[in-house]
Amino acid sequence: MRNTSELKAISARFGIVIPTMLESLIDSGAASYPADFNKNFSRILTTNPPALSATYDLEWLDDNEPSSVLSEWLAPEYQHGNFFVPFAQSGGGDIYALIKLASGEQGCALLWHDNPESEINYLTFEDFICGRFLDAMTDLSHLEDDLSPEEAVICLRRDYIVVPAKYLTSFFQAEAH
Repeated sequence: MRNTSELKAISARFGIVIPTMLESLIDSGAASYPADFNKNFSRILTTNPPALSATYDLEWLDDNEPSSVLSEWLAPEYQHGNFFVPFAQSGGGDIYALIKLASGEQGCALLWHDNPESEINYLTFEDFICGRFLDAMTDLSHLEDDLSPEEAVICLRRDYIVVPAKYLTSFFQAEAH
């Protein structure tokens, strides 16, 4: 099972707080892939998918990968005062990260490996999660390469049970009080 020790070390170095929800997803194992994931992809996606499996083009980084990403292309000395805590990647190698801009703004972003500009796409990690699920709910075609349309819906439902229903409960209830 993964843990957040590397992310915490990076976040402490840059003064970026790891959101409780991200920490919970990683420490609970929800952001991990079972050893047989590639072999049993369809079954896993329709029974117990890793968090955000129903969303388009997101792969969780392993424990040691955030430091590798920082040393390979997000090295702080080359980022003009911007700092990043990488937590996932796209299939093309773009990085999802918590971000702290030189201006002091913080949030969550997708950092394109072929674009030198960084901008915050979401103000919070919770906004990022909500945005990812809203996108998935409008278009599941990316899952239909490997799953039937019915299985894609099952994957979304199972993923929703793992992430928003379990971890965003307090986020949604905060407004009700």
